Amino acid sequence: MKEIEIDEKLRLLEKELLCTGDEIAKIKLDLKAEIDELKIAVETIKRLIKKTLPGGEEEYRKVKGSVIREINPEMGLPSAD
Repeated sequence: MKEIEIDEKLRLLEKELLCTGDEIAKIKLDLKAEIDELKIAVETIKRLIKKTLPGGEEEYRKVKGSVIREINPEMGLPSAD
């Protein structure tokens, strides 16, 4: 009787782990999709600024450098993207 109970508990734990793994995979896919959307939005804004503002590209670099120094000084100087 004890062995049957242990087997049942192990089966339930295995099922729970599989479900948890599936949930984690779904969350990961959802997060990747959201990150992709953010990348597109940021790139769109960058291109718009560079294209529409006089001196936009240079101004973008200056503002980016300033933001980096304020938020994450360890990151160093920004690249010229």
